[in-house]
Amino acid sequence: MLGAYALGKSQRIIHLLNEHCSTKNIMVHHSIMPFVKIYEDFGMEVGNYKMYDRKVMKNQHEHQVYIVPPMVFHSYHKAINVVRAFASGWKNLQQQNGISLYISDHADWNAILETIDKVQPKQVWTLHGDGKQLKDYFKGKLEIKIMNE
Repeated sequence: MLGAYALGKSQRIIHLLNEHCSTKNIMVHHSIMPFVKIYEDFGMEVGNYKMYDRKVMKNQHEHQVYIVPPMVFHSYHKAINVVRAFASGWKNLQQQNGISLYISDHADWNAILETIDKVQPKQVWTLHGDGKQLKDYFKGKLEIKIMNE
């Protein structure tokens, strides 16, 4: 069982599993499905997955990955024969897992620059982390407001 946020993280996990663990049967909780559809509607192929099927999960114990949102993840505490992990960059979300799966919740430098290039905003506001490098990079070209100063 793999806990992941419904928007962004789940789609990234589906894609990574398809790329690196192609023998796995990926099942997705029904509440995540509309978010996967949004990605697909905008032309982003995440890879192969199916909506969760209880019979499959119950009868086939190997090669199954069930992606669930946080609230569902915590409700399966009595499930047997299940390895539990929550995909997050937050250390405190890793403490109750059988294994840790650190996947950052933040965009990297190249992704930030690419997004700014595509969106062409008049201003960029930073909220988390240190925005000084971004401010220096765009000095004189784009206004960068660092909100946590």
